[in-house]
Amino acid sequence: MPQLDDIKPQLDDIDLAESCLGGDQQDCNSLFDRHRQVLFIYIKKKVGDHEVARDLTQETLLRAYRGLRDFEWDSSFKTWLFSIAINQFRDYHRRKHALKRLGDEVPFGIEEDIDKNLRGDIEALIEKKEKMDKVNAGIQQLPKRQREILQLTQKGLNYNEIVHKLKISRIAVGTNKTEALKNLRAILKKIKKDKKK
Repeated sequence: MPQLDDIKPQLDDIDLAESCLGGDQQDCNSLFDRHRQVLFIYIKKKVGDHEVARDLTQETLLRAYRGLRDFEWDSSFKTWLFSIAINQFRDYHRRKHALKRLGDEVPFGIEEDIDKNLRGDIEALIEKKEKMDKVNAGIQQLPKRQREILQLTQKGLNYNEIVHKLKISRIAVGTNKTEALKNLRAILKKIKKDKKK
């Protein structure tokens, strides 16, 4: 049975936040755990996907934790937390819309950029997609073996995996990759030159 000294009175959000800012990790956990479930339910209703809602809830709580020192208490903690959640939801929708705008097949490397950098800079992503389209078009002009090696590299396979998949030696992979990159540079240079004409 706990002693009276061990029982902590139920603290309100302001007290928990002040304690959290003072370094009390248990009160930090209490503050955010208090709102986690209702926040998750709210976000899940908006996005309709359990995993996405879980990720957005976690990101919302992380942003709130990082911004706690700047919170001015003009509104309730819960209201502030939900405003962060709404911004997270909007960012998620922008990312989703950008992916649709870029097409069904997102080129290698762009999806990570969308997750990290979107914040309204869709034009730069579209420009990057156009460049990747040129690179992919250039890759299609390469000899079959060189094309295969670059495509497998784009998919993230390492040398050993390419050796195993194509049943060729490691030296052949390296030689073909070097030649492929050299030929691709020449193809892209020619495309750029033709475009200027």
